[in-house]
Amino acid sequence: MSLAPLSRTRSNTSNKNGEYDSPTSTRSYQGMAPEASVFDAGKFRDVFCILLTLTGDEERETYSIARAYDVLKPHVPSGIFPFGKTSGGEYLCFDYRAAPEHPKVVLVTVETTIKAVASSFADFMASLHDGRAPRVSR
Repeated sequence: MSLAPLSRTRSNTSNKNGEYDSPTSTRSYQGMAPEASVFDAGKFRDVFCILLTLTGDEERETYSIARAYDVLKPHVPSGIFPFGKTSGGEYLCFDYRAAPEHPKVVLVTVETTIKAVASSFADFMASLHDGRAPRVSR
């Protein structure tokens, strides 16, 4: 799997298989945005704006995973954990409910609707594009 959008912004951090995994990418690229950041899911298109941070830095608290989790927790089922935000303030999340060892990627809208985005973090990152591609339904 290629993480070309993020690999152009920082040095590569891969797991033992040479693939980018969610924990490693979250630590390595926190607070950053991929170069190609548009994603399609179903009938909608959105922009992956920022990978949330793990640090407790007050200046970046708005982008903190802990803060995002506190905001979402009362409104979503257990097993949904944020890792990113869209340009519209919606949250990209890992969905551990069905398969804790292989979380899916979902979008939690401002109305707290949960929409499927990708079957894995690797698939999500591989699907990012610059917005010029025709819309792909999933």
